[in-house]
Formats: sequence, C-alpha cells, structure tokens
Amino acid sequence: LQFAICIVLSIWLTTSNSDTKKPFTLSIMDGKDTISEPSFDMVAKLLIAFTSITGVFHALYASNGRFYSDAVDRGNNWLRWIEYSITATIMIVAISFLSAVENVDALVLVAVCSVATMLLGQVVEQAMLSRNRGIASSATMIGWLLLVGAFAVIVRNFFVAVNDENEPKPPGIVNVIVFVMFALFSSFGIIQYVRTVRPREVPT
Repeated sequence: LQFAICIVLSIWLTTSNSDTKKPFTLSIMDGKDTISEPSFDMVAKLLIAFTSITGVFHALYASNGRFYSDAVDRGNNWLRWIEYSITATIMIVAISFLSAVENVDALVLVAVCSVATMLLGQVVEQAMLSRNRGIASSATMIGWLLLVGAFAVIVRNFFVAVNDENEPKPPGIVNVIVFVMFALFSSFGIIQYVRTVRPREVPT
C-alpha cells in the first residue's frame, strides 16, 4: 500500500504542470530566512520519501528476518525506532510546510525534536528490559515535552496564517485536522507510557 501511494504521488508530481490545480500551503512570509514560496510540490516530495521509506521498512518486517523476530521477542524492536526517527520526522516537516512554518531555524528545530523523541523510544524500551521504570518514565516525559514543543510551533504558525486577511482561508474542518494530527502523534506516546506502567513479560 505504501509503495502504491508512492507510485501514484510520483506520477502525479512528474505529470503535473504549472496549470495543474494544486492544494495551497499557508504562508506568513514576514521575515528573512524563510522558505520562499512554499508549494505543495515540496510536500508531495516529502510524502514520496515517507511512503517509499515506510514501504522498505515494512517489507523488511514482513520478511520476518531472524534479527527482527529476535528483537521483537526480546521486547526491544530497535529497528522500529530507526524507521520512526526518519519517517515521523519527514511527516512532521510536511505538516509544518502545510501549516505555514517557513522559518528555516524553526523547521530544523521541529525536525530535531522529532528525531530526539523517536530515539527516546529506544531508550525507554532498553530501560524496560532491565525494569528500570524511572529512566523509562523520564525518557517518555522528555519525549512528550519535545513533541508538544514541536506542535506548539506548528499550531502557532498555522493560526497566525489562517488569521491573515491576505491568506486564503482553509475549510473549517482543517482546524480540527491540526489537532487530530497532534492526537495521532501523541497516541504513540500514550501507548509507550502505558507500557512503562504495565510492562509485558518478555523472555529472559
């Protein structure tokens, strides 16, 4: 499915032209060091990268390689956190583009927050192998703090752009979607925290 979406997006991007109607991205453009004229083409390229990388990792999982099965059995699926540090970061940067986050420094910090959050997931799982709930809980809370910080940047820029009289107004449902995306991202953290409170038994 991921590869199919990747192919469709690639065909759409390569066959579209300047006359093709494309979704718009919000813009503030009120200072220097901004991404000039953010376009949906950039978002499409990020989505192509996301789907292709996700497809490769999922194909690897489906192959049920011994190293992957052993990692899952031990309760520390380290490969998943490598995947998430790449794909979740690509996705949150794409969301940033759509939400009028154009400042280069802000985009870099959002990306770094995402990578750090995902790698902290690996720290949590490693800590839980030794039943060190203190480190696991602390790492989870730090990850939450980084995630909230990244989305604070996104939400602020989104509503500044939406309230700009010179910008086209997206449908009202888009306002809801922004918070739904945050909820979906957060759901991983909620599951992670529940696992630190009620860890499952793994073979020793």
